[in-house]
Amino acid sequence: MVNALKQLDICINEAKSYPGLTVVPVYSEKQSDFHVPMLFGEALKNGSLKIQEQQQSNVPRLSVDYVGEGYALGIKGHLLIGGGQDRQLYHSCLVSKGRYDIPVQCVQHGRWNPGKNKDFTVCNDITSSGLRFNTQNQGQTWEKIRTYETLTNTNSGSESFTCTRTITMGSSVEQNSLLQQNNVKMNDKMLGVRERAQEMLSHLKTPKEQQIGFFAIQIDPFTWVKNKEVHLNYLLEIAGNAELWNSLHQKAIESVIYDSAVCEMDKNAHIEMNDERKAEIAEFVAMLTVEDWNECDFIGQESRFALESKKYFGEAIYLDEEDEMPIHLLCSSLKVS
Repeated sequence: MVNALKQLDICINEAKSYPGLTVVPVYSEKQSDFHVPMLFGEALKNGSLKIQEQQQSNVPRLSVDYVGEGYALGIKGHLLIGGGQDRQLYHSCLVSKGRYDIPVQCVQHGRWNPGKNKDFTVCNDITSSGLRFNTQNQGQTWEKIRTYETLTNTNSGSESFTCTRTITMGSSVEQNSLLQQNNVKMNDKMLGVRERAQEMLSHLKTPKEQQIGFFAIQIDPFTWVKNKEVHLNYLLEIAGNAELWNSLHQKAIESVIYDSAVCEMDKNAHIEMNDERKAEIAEFVAMLTVEDWNECDFIGQESRFALESKKYFGEAIYLDEEDEMPIHLLCSSLKVS
């Protein structure tokens, strides 16, 4: 992995900046040569994957049955809609045919009715960067969702991240459906958040040719909201090759756009890409190759590694060789929530 990560090319001259967010494409000549797995959302839609509440319903665990060919890939932060309450996938994983026990977190605090519905029906979206680029307990996740509801003025009644995310990032049809389901009325604050998000998405939703990920510099929304202080987050997400990244790109980009869009900032509050910032990016990438990555418990067929650092969060999964580019990697300066 270390040798592969040394070959990442974070292309500063292609950076795009918006109030509170700068996004830089990442490339690499060293790309993994594997058959691209089907994403959980695709497999759920075509019936080859089933996600259900466990027989003895358990908030932090779900059951996954995969009957398809090859592999299905779940991404940390995948938004699982249905069951007794909506969840997010807590770790990335790669499953082949069989049954699995997967760790999740609740993203809908006010609903719990596993006896009525065991099945999860949708897994297309990814939660926010604030919910997936670090390690945090359930209480911290609920606290962040409550903050999102305040910032977007979308009190759903069940503290549903699905509602706030869809109103901001979803299509007009999805937005109107969620407003009706949750008895929420559109207001100026919601419109402002949505307009900021959709403007950024219109510029960033299409990946570059041979792109395998992005590097983002983000004004931390929670610090900004609390005391109007600027604290920068550094976020890196990559896939093993450009074909897989093409499948992930839009939803992954939406996860960082969401956190920036919820904060109303001056239109001139761009993160300047000066020499100091460039040096910090170089230091961040160099850190990936010198810090220890320890092997962790796996869920499916993947090998999973976590970055052992007091300062940074990192998680990477592989199928075969560690020297290859990871199938999926998340890394950030958000070690402590």
